[in-house]
Amino acid sequence: MPFHTYIYQTQIELTQDQAAELDIGEELEALAASVRSGLPGQPGLISAIEMHSFDEEAPVRVIFESIWESWADLQRHIGSDLDAQLFLATWGKGFLKHPPESQVFRQIGI
Repeated sequence: MPFHTYIYQTQIELTQDQAAELDIGEELEALAASVRSGLPGQPGLISAIEMHSFDEEAPVRVIFESIWESWADLQRHIGSDLDAQLFLATWGKGFLKHPPESQVFRQIGI
């Protein structure tokens, strides 16, 4: 049976004004640290990364991505207190125009 990893990606979208209000560097790094702080030690976590787009003309997309060893590990994570989607939904209440969106991907190949 082939080995697959599972990628969990959560995204929020900010207007350029919202990004400026947050001071895209410092505030977003603090937010990312909050999302990421409890992840190391989670069973099956391979890695986690946060990133944001930087096109000055378009909305700013902030992406939180974690990679998991198995489907069971990812399922335990989704809905937990450390789930980026739930964390960001709470954080963004009244600030974000759209709720965070998440997708699950399965790695192709080995």
